[in-house]
Amino acid sequence: MPLTVPPHPAEDPVSRCLEALRRTGCRVTPQRRLIVETLLDTPGEHLNAQELFTRLRRQDPTMGLATVYRTVELLADLGLVHRLRQDEGFARFGLAEGHATVRLVCRCCGHSENAPPEVLSALEKWSQDSSFSLVPQGVAFIGTCLSCQKRREEGGLPRAICDQCGCGRRRRGCPRREED
Repeated sequence: MPLTVPPHPAEDPVSRCLEALRRTGCRVTPQRRLIVETLLDTPGEHLNAQELFTRLRRQDPTMGLATVYRTVELLADLGLVHRLRQDEGFARFGLAEGHATVRLVCRCCGHSENAPPEVLSALEKWSQDSSFSLVPQGVAFIGTCLSCQKRREEGGLPRAICDQCGCGRRRRGCPRREED
């Protein structure tokens, strides 16, 4: 069950996350603090562990990739971070915002757009009408943005993106495509 952190006006978001870690019996290390701070500095952006690691190494050259992986997975399991999968072969992570979020994510370029408030209102009304209690989480609908649709039509997609079957896979390639 995800851990919910009640907001306290005097507490900053970093302190709330770190206190949630303490309450579960986890140690609060300087590395974990830096990871939480870095995620807070990227609102609305979902970074994969490697991207997060690259940013962290600029601030702390001793930071290890395994530490980043373990910490973001722990934060995700506690409900403090959203884990987003986009058919890329890896997960992206963003700080949980304390309420449900809905976004559209382009499977080709990674562009994302948050849903307008009326979509969230409709979701909340639906859950209330169904006597259902939502857990704060992020939901992403994967598709192709207008820019990538136009590039596909013009034949201008980068080689790293599958242009044969339209699956939009980036890094790991399409399983239905013959290797060149």
